[in-house]
Amino acid sequence: MASLIYCCITSLGGYIEDAAGSVPADIDTARTRLEPRFDPVAAARMRAEASRNLVVVGGAALAAHALAARLVDEVHRFVSPVIVGGGKRFLPAGLDARLTLLAEQRFGNGVVFLR
Repeated sequence: MASLIYCCITSLGGYIEDAAGSVPADIDTARTRLEPRFDPVAAARMRAEASRNLVVVGGAALAAHALAARLVDEVHRFVSPVIVGGGKRFLPAGLDARLTLLAEQRFGNGVVFLR
């Protein structure tokens, strides 16, 4: 069976868009700086993961339903060092889940990856 992963870049406060529905420049810049470059080790890792039949969910609305139904196997979050004050939330209101931190990585631009 495939693993279902929810992955997104967010503000520190947990928003993927600001109140106007725009992606804040700092989050958009983080996305650009995180664009993958060819790395043979990473490519081998991706091949190994692909053999596990991964399915990645990238939209908050769809992910909210999958999270509420307890269908998501992993949450991958890139936290950008910016606060936008409101907007579209990364996680739905009222969600209660106990998670285990499996990995973390800090990037040079201040973005932190949490798995």
